Amino acid sequence: MKEIEAKQQLYPTKIFGFGSWPLDLLMQYIKDKHHKYIVERIPIIQQYLKKLGELYGTTNPELFDILELFTQTAIELTLHMQKEKSLLFPQLKALSQNKYSQPNSIDTIEANLDHVIHMMWQEHRVEMERFHRIGRLSGNFKAPDHGCSLYRITYSLLKEFEEDLMEHIHLENNILFPKGQLLEKELISQNSPLD
Repeated sequence: MKEIEAKQQLYPTKIFGFGSWPLDLLMQYIKDKHHKYIVERIPIIQQYLKKLGELYGTTNPELFDILELFTQTAIELTLHMQKEKSLLFPQLKALSQNKYSQPNSIDTIEANLDHVIHMMWQEHRVEMERFHRIGRLSGNFKAPDHGCSLYRITYSLLKEFEEDLMEHIHLENNILFPKGQLLEKELISQNSPLD
């Protein structure tokens, strides 16, 4: 876990001032940049990994493990992004628009949001660990000397994918989730009856 956390720190996003962005803008950025990137890159990387397995699988059997791990990532991230779009983002948007002005509504969103954020954290952790394994199997994304240009390109794309994923996770774990929870607490305190 220490190595995974260290990797996360390699991709700081403070220079863009994401911490000062409103929730709506931050969610739109995540969808436009990170979700779009994942959708575009997954089929390319899978295709390249399959081809590498055909060309080098007998001498480099770890390619099959990398393909299997990346395929799991592809499936899980696709489901994860659907959950973000259908569960997490609508709840955060509702909070940011102050639609939950009744105390009962706030209590409901609080329970749901805590559950959804916990689920997202868990899924992020699994993907970070999976990419850590891919990094180990690939020699930190370094193609072997006997590898062709496809080998180098594929490993470069895997490294780029990991970097984007770590930034995506950082934005959500360290900025989006805490901002949403803070806004939720503020709305709860505003709607609490006075003693």
